[in-house]
Amino acid sequence: MYKRQVQYRAGQVDAAYLADATASYEHVLTKAPRDLDALRALGNVAYDREQPEQALDYYRRFLAVEPGDLGIQTDLATMLLATKQVDAALAAYQAVLRTDPTYFQAQFNLALAYRAKGEDALALAALRRAREVAKDDETRQRVDAVLAHVEGGAAPAAAAPPARTLRTDVEAVFRSHPIAGSRIDRIDWPSAAAVRVVLREFPMDGMPAPVRETFVSRLRSGVRAGKRSHQSTAPLTVELVDATSGRVMETFTE
Repeated sequence: MYKRQVQYRAGQVDAAYLADATASYEHVLTKAPRDLDALRALGNVAYDREQPEQALDYYRRFLAVEPGDLGIQTDLATMLLATKQVDAALAAYQAVLRTDPTYFQAQFNLALAYRAKGEDALALAALRRAREVAKDDETRQRVDAVLAHVEGGAAPAAAAPPARTLRTDVEAVFRSHPIAGSRIDRIDWPSAAAVRVVLREFPMDGMPAPVRETFVSRLRSGVRAGKRSHQSTAPLTVELVDATSGRVMETFTE
């Protein structure tokens, strides 16, 4: 299973790996048609490849075995929305939110579904609720940008970026990264001298050594530049952490 996970995660960096991951997981399903890891991964591959019908099939098969998974329920709803099944998508998002009213992604996507249906008042209400349950300033600012677009006016004052500090500049290095940025689950600061960047399904282990070295080197350079701009000389330790296992995938100190 580890090899298949590496192939899938590597596909997030290089799409060529996705074909190998797909073949591996499909082979698993010939032996175990209800294997949750394979069903989830194949659904995610289809999702990433913008093949919503295939993703729907795998997600439905997953939920037939494990109906309580809110992440897969939300992904299924998103694929329903992608295939213009707006009412079904709305019902699916609402079902997630009945279980967990603070589930941000379902709440935010609910607004998009209302918008697709032309229900702008309901979309605005859903976006405002999404802003309430957002876990960090970065996410709230993204909601504010969508709110401004739906309202047809300027973004509210709350959307203004916070004053620049060493922490905001270091976090920006990761959030703006073309590969890592979209995989960030959260960024924790256990102390002023340490930052933990928690990543979802990130292909660290699947990177060839030269790619990994370049990736880490660029992150180090960004952190170094942030420290320099704030005239900070104290060491800062960065950990890249896998969100699922809690395993530290990489550590460096600047």
